[in-house]
Parts: sequence; C-alpha cells; structure tokens
Amino acid sequence: MPLDLQVDDIVTRQDLNAAYGGGIQGGMLTPAGGRYMFLFSDPTPGAQYGYTWDGWENENLETFFYTGEGSAGDQEFTRRNRVLRDAADEGREVHLFVADGYRNDSRERTHRYMGQFVVDPDAPWRREDSPDASGATRSAIVFRLKRLETSPAPRTHTESYTPELATRTGVEAVEPEASNTGAFTRAAQEESVGVRRERSLEDAFHRHLQMTGGRPGRLRITLEGQASPLFTDTWDADKSELYEAKGSVSRNDVRLAIGQLLDYRRHINPPPARCTVLLPSDPGEDLTNLIHNSGMDLVYQEGTSFIRNSPPSPQNDASAHEGREENEARKAARISSASFPVPGIGNGRPIPAGERPPSVRPPTIPAQQVRSRLERG
Repeated sequence: MPLDLQVDDIVTRQDLNAAYGGGIQGGMLTPAGGRYMFLFSDPTPGAQYGYTWDGWENENLETFFYTGEGSAGDQEFTRRNRVLRDAADEGREVHLFVADGYRNDSRERTHRYMGQFVVDPDAPWRREDSPDASGATRSAIVFRLKRLETSPAPRTHTESYTPELATRTGVEAVEPEASNTGAFTRAAQEESVGVRRERSLEDAFHRHLQMTGGRPGRLRITLEGQASPLFTDTWDADKSELYEAKGSVSRNDVRLAIGQLLDYRRHINPPPARCTVLLPSDPGEDLTNLIHNSGMDLVYQEGTSFIRNSPPSPQNDASAHEGREENEARKAARISSASFPVPGIGNGRPIPAGERPPSVRPPTIPAQQVRSRLERG
C-alpha cells in the first residue's frame, strides 16, 4: 500500500507497524512486501550501543548520516545493512524517522517523519571507529543518505548534527594528555590491563625524554572525509621521531605497533626521520629483526632505563655484504683448488686441479678382424 505520510508527521513505531507491518524493535525495519525500509534515529539511547554518528550534515537538512546495524563487534554488510546499501538497486524506498518526544507523557517514543531518502550513489558509506555495546572499539558503517528532490525538507527538526567531517588530511602537534579522553571514552569503563601498562610505559618514557631535554607530545591526524581523527603515541618534535608504545612484547602487539606506525607515517609530510617501537622489555632477537626489517628502531625499558636498538646503518650493511661476498669468493677458491681422486685414471691417484689427466683411449681393433667377427655372426 502507498505510504500515507507527510513530512513532519508525528508517529510511533506501533502506528507504523499497525499500518505497514515490520515490527517495533530495532533501528531498521523492513515491512513485508519489499517495498519500504523504515530507519529510526534516536541519538540519546543509541549512543549506549555505539550508534554515535547519526545526524544532519548541516542546517539544509538535505543529507543525513545514519549508523549501521550491529551493537557488538565490527559492523558488516549483512542483514539490514546490506538491504539499505542495495535499496536503490532492489527498488526499495527508504524513509527516515527521527525521535521527537513521547506520546501523552508516556514512555511511548514518538518520531517525526523526515521524508524519503536514498543512499548517496557517489559516497554511499564510510567507516568510523566507535565503541560497541561493551565499550570495545569496533568499526561502524556510517551511511550517507540524500533527500529525494520530490521530498520536501521538514519545517522543524531536532538539533542533531553529525560530527563535522574533515575536508582535508592534516597533522598538528598536541599535548600528550589530549588523547587520553577521546570522543568514545566512557568514564565508567574500566581500562584494560594492557592499556594501563601501555600508559604507564609511556608516562615513564616521557619523564625519561624530559630529563634528557626532550619535549614529548602527540600528533593529531585528521583524515579527509572522516569525522574521527587519529591520535599517535609519543612524538618527539626536536628529533622528528614518532613512537608507538605497547604494553606487551607479544608478537601480535609488535606487529600492531609496526602497522600503526606505517599508517601514521603515510599521512605526515615530511615523514618522520625515525619511527620507533616502544616496549616494556627486550622482545628477543626474532621480533627485534622484524622491527629492524621494517626500517624502524626499537626502544625498550630495562629497570629505570630505556635501551635503544637501531637497525644496522647502510654503511654497515654494505660492509657486511662485502664481507659475505669475500667469504663466498674464498670458499669458491678453496673448492676449485681441491684435489679429487678419479677412479680408473692414474691408478686412482689424486690429480691436482689444472693437470690434464693421461689420455685414455679404447683399444683399436683392426678392420680385417672386425669383418671376420661380423661374418661369423
């Protein structure tokens, strides 16, 4: 049946379910028949489940950002997220409703109808990090919805705007504590043991840098088209050195540190003179080699001190390479000058290299004897 709604109409989920079906639970409802998809946005309770990106792009009310479905773990293009992504291809109408009070002072939530939208074909969605229902950081899908030209903008709306997106990629230095409480930190959420170890290590290293005249800070990296910036670990501006700290020397943590440094470095122009993995203890030879092979330094804590382990310099590498070539040449020379016994030649005596062995020819049989033997068969 046709959708009998006008922009700015106030409805409840129960009203819509009675008229079109689809149920009353969840932020994305798909009434039977495959014609409609109803999207509900309620930022206040939604934030408890990681739906933190809902809101208008600006006061024109033409573009609305909508957080995908899924309250635990990374969101994927399954179930209703896939339905919304493919709605235009499948001929499904998308209609948006935004929370707008309660009915008759009851607990029944009312929603204002905002009109019909489509997923922006030019920039349909992006990824943003946000907490899930447990507080763990995960990757959320944020859909970009564009109002249909035939759907008028509402006369009134709630003051709900999405965090501003960066218009370009940029880097700026900030104080170390600037990222201690990010946009997704919950005050009541207890830090994990690993996070506490990492921060304790960084605090100790900052004191070490300050005692040696350093000025530890961090970098804030904004990414074009994204709302949430990246915050690095320690940045030593005087030496143009970027550190990534980990609270453990496990292989996974070392790999993660290397990957994060590579991610940060590609956005910094000019790139850091040195990228360094900061660990609470010596990770051992193999992981040290992994860090060095990635072109990075290792700094680890030992008691109250910090030990630096740098990769071999290019000059040392060249010397080592020349040394290996010289050793190979010597080895080849030893092999070529060796003596080998050749059975059947010279009564099995060793023949020095370079000496021609005595000529060995098969016995000659006169032609007459050959013919005679052939005639006898």
